[in-house]
Amino acid sequence: MSYKLKGSGIRLPSGFTDEVIIGLGNRVIDFCNRGDVDSLYEELDGAVRHEISRTDVKQQLRLYYGLYDQIAAARYEGVHWTEIQEGVQVYELLYSVDLARPGAENIVMGITVADRVDTPRMFRFWIDRRLVIHHRH
Repeated sequence: MSYKLKGSGIRLPSGFTDEVIIGLGNRVIDFCNRGDVDSLYEELDGAVRHEISRTDVKQQLRLYYGLYDQIAAARYEGVHWTEIQEGVQVYELLYSVDLARPGAENIVMGITVADRVDTPRMFRFWIDRRLVIHHRH
């Protein structure tokens, strides 16, 4: 699958500063690299924790580590989509991810976050090497 990020004009709320967006991506990558299930689970929005268990997150991390090993870096690429879920505006943020192993291809990480009054909280995250982001020149 290929994603083309459009200059669609989706505006993020003021709480989604560059620092917040970059920090969120870095925290998720750090937790994945360390296999820190507890911290990653705590990043999830409270409503989501009722639907997913620590065991689910642990299995997801084991799968990612088995497929990708260590993640070297990530770059924020843009907003993939936005919609209202359970009365809350959510945004899926896309990051291109570099792997640490030699010859590794770029992969994509998506983080769905809720627009809350305080720090945005994750609804979900995923990593997939079958996805490629194409940039307009």
